[in-house]
Amino acid sequence: MSSSWRTVCGCGLAIVALLAGDVSAQTAPAGATSTEPATAAAAAPEAAPTQTVRVTFSPKGAGLNDIPLGGYRVPDTNIIISGHQKGGAAGLLFGAVGMLAQGAVNAQVGKEAVSGTQSALRFDVPKQAEDAMRAVLKSDQYGQAFTLDGANGGTELTVYAYASITFVNDTDARPYVILKAVPKSQPPGGRLKTVRYICCVGEALPLAGDQGLAANGGERLQQILTQETDEAVKLMLTDVQHPYPRDDQSQISVDSHFPFVRKRFRVTGYALSDEPDAIVFAPHLSNMIVFAGVMKMDKAAITYHLATKHDSPFKILPD
Repeated sequence: MSSSWRTVCGCGLAIVALLAGDVSAQTAPAGATSTEPATAAAAAPEAAPTQTVRVTFSPKGAGLNDIPLGGYRVPDTNIIISGHQKGGAAGLLFGAVGMLAQGAVNAQVGKEAVSGTQSALRFDVPKQAEDAMRAVLKSDQYGQAFTLDGANGGTELTVYAYASITFVNDTDARPYVILKAVPKSQPPGGRLKTVRYICCVGEALPLAGDQGLAANGGERLQQILTQETDEAVKLMLTDVQHPYPRDDQSQISVDSHFPFVRKRFRVTGYALSDEPDAIVFAPHLSNMIVFAGVMKMDKAAITYHLATKHDSPFKILPD
């Protein structure tokens, strides 16, 4: 590793520690050592907004601060290829702004990593997200709280929808759908904040080959991204309408691959919901980190345990 990369990585890890914050007072009570999975918080959700929230899906997708160093955007899509980059993990946790020269080199590596499959890596995430929302708005659960139409002047939320296909090794990759919800105007009390909603389904699969994500014109990839987009929309609407309680006594540490970075991490955060096949949690990470947000992750792709006072908010795991 070059001296410049050692400097970047060293500084990056120091910044991560500061950005993650001190959660020692927020983790499980002193002496708690149980490794049983945390259950969903029992507290009642907050009251629903008094105004209908107008949601607009932007065609722009991810901005530079949402894409890590060296991420490669498939042309004319909102699909970002990552996990192929060279260098330390710390430098890949943040947006590419300020590191564009090295990023260009790694982006070329990403282009080569998907050479021959790019035609199958096309999926309109914003359109699928809008279609999914139109479908769920027909239900009583969300129909009175949100709208895609209507005049300006009320509470508004702009959503930037994109996907990351992240290599976890030289051949296998995992797709993630990300909806970045940005309040354009606030309801009374101003409780809406910018939040990324991230969903992943299943385990990593080969990108190429007869059984790969790109096989048959990307049929398997399309199925996964459709399911993840639909789940991400429901996750976002649920948390905006009735915010999940962030309970200091209900926290978990999750070991997994996360969007954009090849290495595995242990991340500690609030346990929001425990479903039969997935968990929902909110890591203690700054929004400057490209995979910070509210995550719904397939249990097949993770391991997790009840957080203790010994669990740090963020840790790079050995290969």
